[in-house]
Amino acid sequence: MMDIQKVATDVLVIGGGGAGTRAALAAQEKGVDVTLVCKGLITRSGSTPLASWGFAASFGHNDPADSPRQHFLDTLREGRNLSDQDLVEILVQKAPECALDLEQYGLKIKKQNDGRYEQIRVPGETYPRSLIIEGGGRRIMQVLRKKLLQQKVRTWEDTFIIDLLKRENEVIGAWGINLREGIFVVFEAASVIIATGGCGSLWGLNDNPSENIGDGFYLAYHAGASLVDLELMLYYPMVIISPSNARGTLLDYEICLEPNFCDGKLLNGQGEEFMATSPLPARDELMKAIVREVQEGRGTPNGGVFVDLRCSGKPAAEVEQYAKTLLGAYNYLKEMGVDLVRNKVEIAPAAHYTLGGIHIDGQCRTTVSGLFAAGEVTGNIHGANRISGNALAETQVFGKIAGESAAEYARQRTKIKVDEQQISSAWRKIAHRCEPEEAVKADVTKEKGVTPGEIKKRTQQIMDQYVGYGRSEKGLNTALKELQLLKEEGLPRLCAKSGRVFNLALLDALESMVMLEVAQMVCTGALARKETRGHHYRTDYPAMDAPSALHMEISQSQGKIVVQKLPVRTL
Repeated sequence: MMDIQKVATDVLVIGGGGAGTRAALAAQEKGVDVTLVCKGLITRSGSTPLASWGFAASFGHNDPADSPRQHFLDTLREGRNLSDQDLVEILVQKAPECALDLEQYGLKIKKQNDGRYEQIRVPGETYPRSLIIEGGGRRIMQVLRKKLLQQKVRTWEDTFIIDLLKRENEVIGAWGINLREGIFVVFEAASVIIATGGCGSLWGLNDNPSENIGDGFYLAYHAGASLVDLELMLYYPMVIISPSNARGTLLDYEICLEPNFCDGKLLNGQGEEFMATSPLPARDELMKAIVREVQEGRGTPNGGVFVDLRCSGKPAAEVEQYAKTLLGAYNYLKEMGVDLVRNKVEIAPAAHYTLGGIHIDGQCRTTVSGLFAAGEVTGNIHGANRISGNALAETQVFGKIAGESAAEYARQRTKIKVDEQQISSAWRKIAHRCEPEEAVKADVTKEKGVTPGEIKKRTQQIMDQYVGYGRSEKGLNTALKELQLLKEEGLPRLCAKSGRVFNLALLDALESMVMLEVAQMVCTGALARKETRGHHYRTDYPAMDAPSALHMEISQSQGKIVVQKLPVRTL
């Protein structure tokens, strides 16, 4: 039997990205014992390190007409009226102070000559609001990790949480596997925060890290929490699809196409400019225009369109300077042999950001006692479309709130103790995949078993084919049937190599099971939303049901996925 270790803590934070690390810091500052668990390495896991420079905060330094009130109105409008207004109000009011917190931690934010912040207007903003974070999300993670070390927050890296532990309707911890040491770990906690990010890697064409499979949704769902709007995946309009060595790389259209920056153009497969870029369209509008060119036969050879910076009205040297300083992928692409300034590249919309997720209130509480959530794993803030810059702000605003709320909850509880029966029950769920004498050997043939990689790849193929941009009842029902068939026939034959330390095959096996179930939730929600709203486009329901913006709430009942319609909270 694999070694078992117990860890007692007041607050357990699951997820080491921007929201999780901020939550851990906030909880620690409240004087409670905090443990942070991360599936990979802090600063190298999740989406935050990949984020670009934009952080939305209404300081009004470039235009005094901007205000938190205008930020609020912009967010509701661009979210297609599906955002819970109380959460948006919190976001816009708290974003400036959270930016100041980061600066105090050591983050550099670009300033004007007079010392005020430089703020840029991005699509969806009425006035310039986005701060320029030097080093982007990668640098945010570096300063947060440094602060974690200073505050001596206990961390468990390379640890995959498999399930939460409950007593009646209250969360009392979690259990999982530490891959680094090859041990089974039980965390006894007075409160738990889920901050595991989204599920963009359910799709084959995405710009997410591979670990973004929706495991936080899986944990919350099985603990009895409600989720909302999982069908709403934000497809970023400009992700490279060719050349193949750069496939999946995001290009900030807010920089590439903005007339004040690179002033590039979008061209269809016939070399025609098909959309005006002044003013820049919102993300869902640009995505629809690109997809329309492809669907009507004017796409490129690989099913996209071209972005061409050579068409800029600016001198090439000026375009290159903007690209170098503002495009996070510029240097990476140069190393890959892709010169954005001197060559056009093929792009297409790709899965980018999960708009839906765990349902929370203004204190980041879920519908299960003792369970909190923050960041991209939550679902009722951005609505059906997100403005650039709101994501990084969200990680800090709601990460801080989640940490403070979880700490306060933990203070009111007596010491948590997980009984041996719960540990034994948890171990039995995965023992057959961990024990070498019971695991299937590495040289297994397809007749004997199915590898985790095969299940993952097939899940992504189903999602790309039927649950991408442009969905229908027929396609979604086909996706559900194929996912269920894969679950019934593939999972029983799932094979992983034996081994203890860094058994990545075991991690893949566990992740493949999570992916299948979360994919089913996404499809179920998409079937229930019989309208087109933001990034959710139903070809059989092409109009937005404007008078009745409703959340699609997903929960579990007797082992089945149940969908109910939930009203949007208004102020």
